Order: sequence, then C-alpha cells, then structure tokens
Amino acid sequence: MSNIQKIVNQQISQYHTTNIRELLEFHDIEIFYYDSSTKNDSSIFVHNGLGNIYLKSQLNPLYENFLLAHELGHYLLHFHQNINFSFTLSCYKNRLEREANEFACRFLLSDISIDNDSDIEFIIKEKGIPLTIWYSLYEKIIPDLIKKES
Repeated sequence: MSNIQKIVNQQISQYHTTNIRELLEFHDIEIFYYDSSTKNDSSIFVHNGLGNIYLKSQLNPLYENFLLAHELGHYLLHFHQNINFSFTLSCYKNRLEREANEFACRFLLSDISIDNDSDIEFIIKEKGIPLTIWYSLYEKIIPDLIKKES
C-alpha cells in the first residue's frame, strides 16, 4: 500500500467521512470563490498554519470536488508554513502535483471497487477526475481498486 493511500485511509478513518467538504472543515480550511480569467482553477494558501482554498467560480461541481481533494492533498502531503500551490489542468507533471493528484484520485475513489464489468471511465467522470490525470496515474491506483477474489 502506498504512503498516499495510507494517508487517505487515515483521514477517512480519523474523521469518519468521505465528504471532501466535511474533511476540509475538520482541518479548518476555508473555501473562497473568485471570478477570474487566470488559468488557475484552484489554489491553496497556508499562512500561520491556516489554509485557504481559492476556487474559480462556476466550475462543474464534480470537478470542484476533485480540485478540493487535490488542494487538501497538498496541505496534508506538502505542508510547510506560508506556502501556496495553484492548480492548472495542463500542469500536472511535476512530483508535487502528481502526488496531490494521486491523493485526490485515491480519496475520491475510496468507496469504489471495480471488476471486469466496471466502466472505469464512467466512474472516473462521475467522480470529477479529469481523464488526463486519471490516465497519468492509472497503473499506480488501479490495483487498489480491483475487487479481491475470495
């Protein structure tokens, strides 16, 4: 089991929720919306230990959940005082962004178990995960989602 999966499991177990907004509340992370023509869909700023997530307004609610989980991933995996990260869909290749994407995917798929008949693309879309990100992490995550045969 990966370290990121362990952190996802620990968060769900400790806070008894798979609702990303509830989890953000437990961590005292506030969400703010902004209208902007910038290419960033979301950002997290941490100042004096307090996190603020900024989301572009009028995004698809499913995609918004992905972005919230992504930013929480940065907070939990890369926390340092007074840091910030911004998410742009076209920029997902550096290590920190890949880790935050992996956290978001694992968190959003934590209640999913697939078999040979599963339409994984449909599931991914329903969870708000961009397909480009899913396919960049597929081989790493899929073994944990496959139903274990008894």
